[in-house]
Amino acid sequence: MLHADGAYLSRDIRPETLSLLCLIDEAKTDTRLVTIDSILSDLEAKSLDILSDPNFLHIPPTTFEVSNESNSSGSILDKVDGLWEMKVATHSCEPQTLAAQTSLYEFIDAAESNVISHSWRPGDLLIFNNFRCLHGRGEIQGKRWLQRCYGSSRVTVGEVINLAA
Repeated sequence: MLHADGAYLSRDIRPETLSLLCLIDEAKTDTRLVTIDSILSDLEAKSLDILSDPNFLHIPPTTFEVSNESNSSGSILDKVDGLWEMKVATHSCEPQTLAAQTSLYEFIDAAESNVISHSWRPGDLLIFNNFRCLHGRGEIQGKRWLQRCYGSSRVTVGEVINLAA
């Protein structure tokens, strides 16, 4: 399923960029990418409005084992500094109205229609904007190891943890 990493997080702590470095990919599992511009060109104006309103519940992956308090209500699309951004994990985003559900289905169809796929060789590096691209992968067969690294030019929060305490 296509997603942006940390879609349930507030923008100031959500990863802005994502880098993937292939270490092992025996079966050449594709990574799937789609840009926001290619999705927007396929959306109806009404859906664009609905996707820009806080009609959706963003839920963290179950593997993170966080409480329901981490769920966040919000939009899928936001315009920031004149550019569209998106935040969604298509498999765990819950529309809160019938119109939102219809618009989410249209969004997913547009995304799937515009996906590009990339298969890996060891040493391949992919860097993309997590605010403007969605990514996903097919079923993994064989050994696969992609090293992930997040980046942000906007991080304004931080915390020092005393490990000796």
